[in-house]
Amino acid sequence: IHSDNGSQMKAKSFKAFLKDLAMLNEYSRPHVPEDQAVLERFFRTIKQGEVYHEKYENHYQARDGIS
Repeated sequence: IHSDNGSQMKAKSFKAFLKDLAMLNEYSRPHVPEDQAVLERFFRTIKQGEVYHEKYENHYQARDGIS
């Protein structure tokens, strides 16, 4: 798995999960969004098309609005 350096991806529980699946995690270089340009653009598109135009009461509504 290739990921950013977010706390979720560096958490011990996630590392243990990957280890159980015999998977490795590669990290992008810090502060270089170009390393994940396609993914960054995907999330930008979602935010511009949906998230910034709505007010969600909870994360369930947000999930339903995005999906």
